[in-house]
Amino acid sequence: MDEGEARQVLAGERAEALVGVIEGAWAAMVAEGRPRRKRTRASIVNDHMALLADERLLPLDGVHKIERCGIPMYVFDERAVVRFKKHDSGLLTSNIPTRHQQALAIQEVMEGLPPEAVYLIAGYQLDRAEADILTVVLTKAIGTHKIEWSIDLRELAAGVVAPNIETLFPQTKADATPMLPTVANVAEQEEGGSPKS
Repeated sequence: MDEGEARQVLAGERAEALVGVIEGAWAAMVAEGRPRRKRTRASIVNDHMALLADERLLPLDGVHKIERCGIPMYVFDERAVVRFKKHDSGLLTSNIPTRHQQALAIQEVMEGLPPEAVYLIAGYQLDRAEADILTVVLTKAIGTHKIEWSIDLRELAAGVVAPNIETLFPQTKADATPMLPTVANVAEQEEGGSPKS
């Protein structure tokens, strides 16, 4: 499943529900009014997300819950399996590298899960002060330390269904204005020379 397909499967009330789960869990933790350590805070938010997900996702058509290794996951149309996590500044998540976590990260087909489904992580990225949610995001991992794509769930819930072109073709400052090859450069390459900039 590519980003465009994921946007189609999760658009509308599904995206709204995912955002509601994540923002509601953060709000519930904040409402407790107690200072927390980072790890404790993430665990509490995760517990609230699990409770809210059952409440907000299970009533939706085409959505059901499965548990694998004690982790609740939500299946959308047998095409996407979503779990909830906190994301870091690079949109990666922290996991103990169990066999199960590694299998999810590499999109391995696992017993009890739909064979054609992709595994996605819905969650939140905090601001620099870690005082509030900066982004509510959905990611698809390709391996344990790389993200294939991400979707801003707030935008998807607001009706932005088309993929972000910057996500599809990211550019750095160094390649922001790529130089196109000239006829002379192409001819030199064909003759075994190196292109000139």
